[in-house]
Amino acid sequence: MRFEKGMLFINVWNTYEGGLIKNGKDYLTTKEKAAQHGIGLKNVERVIHSYHGNIAISDTDNIFDVKIMLYTLLMK
Repeated sequence: MRFEKGMLFINVWNTYEGGLIKNGKDYLTTKEKAAQHGIGLKNVERVIHSYHGNIAISDTDNIFDVKIMLYTLLMK
């Protein structure tokens, strides 16, 4: 995480084994009891967009990578 020129950048990544399941640009859970999982990224995206931020999600070489950018309000 870093703060630069009025913007907050957050980068979270982790490795994974096996395949990912996608429906268009959306990632679907691979966990058992799928009805109880799979809402985390949707909630993050909803919050990011409600604050007019940006989120980029990628998966390359068994690394799942989420990059977030939020604008801050500067008070004087």
